[in-house]
Amino acid sequence: MRLTNLGKVLFPDDGITKADVIEHVVRCQEPLLRALRRRPLSMERRVDGLRGNGFFHKHVPSHFPGWVTTTEIPTSKGPMRQVVVDDLATLVLVTNFGGLTLHVPTCTIDRPFHPDQLVIDLDPPPGTDLERIREAARLVGAALHARDLPAYVRWTGSRGVHVVVPLDGRATQDHVVEGSVRFADDLVQQHPSLFTVEFAKADRGDRIYVDVGRNFPTATCVAPFTIRPRPGAPIVTPITWDELESTGPTSFTIRDGPARAAADPWPDFEASRVGLHTRNHRVAHSRPTE
Repeated sequence: MRLTNLGKVLFPDDGITKADVIEHVVRCQEPLLRALRRRPLSMERRVDGLRGNGFFHKHVPSHFPGWVTTTEIPTSKGPMRQVVVDDLATLVLVTNFGGLTLHVPTCTIDRPFHPDQLVIDLDPPPGTDLERIREAARLVGAALHARDLPAYVRWTGSRGVHVVVPLDGRATQDHVVEGSVRFADDLVQQHPSLFTVEFAKADRGDRIYVDVGRNFPTATCVAPFTIRPRPGAPIVTPITWDELESTGPTSFTIRDGPARAAADPWPDFEASRVGLHTRNHRVAHSRPTE
């Protein structure tokens, strides 16, 4: 593999180069590959970094080598072939291609309609007080725990926060979507001044949008340890619930990546997987506790 333009500055205010970005994915390869393996990749390409415009790229580039794993995904316009990042070589390849922010669905290509995680994406409007975001995450975590569901939290590297439930993959996507939608509705009913499920931003006011759309078919979610196209090169960062109180959405950057990857704040994530198929009724109808 020939790496190109390694000296190009992608984050001009921080002096972060393409070589720095590639070094980041190499040093954080273990959690990145754990999140990306066996999933069709969508990438936000930033060939010129923050100086240029980004665009979303899904299909396999025509010049990619034949050794790259790919998969065919049905779309409304016919089948589309996407890259599957199963190894470090492919991870470096897509990064060299300009893939800065990497997105994957909640299902693998081996079980395309059986999610192995449920994602609650809390999207606050610009200017929301950080403590209000933390309160929203705590309430979501408490509501999930009240339903006997494990909950893990991560900063998105943008404005918001994700709360993630690890699933055992036996529930169908329809069941996961139905449960997540009703869970969001419950949150709004219990905390109408804090949460909303209004899709239109103009209708949200100062409330935090409970986005469960990441669990829908064809939807994707930004992968942990990927870099966001913002000043400072913040990264999507798994944290502990205790760390929620002392950090914020952009607290961790590319400079912190290796140390965070080594710390592994979600050590029991795999062991905590639950069978949501046996808990759907409870997820749909239980009420969160304060």
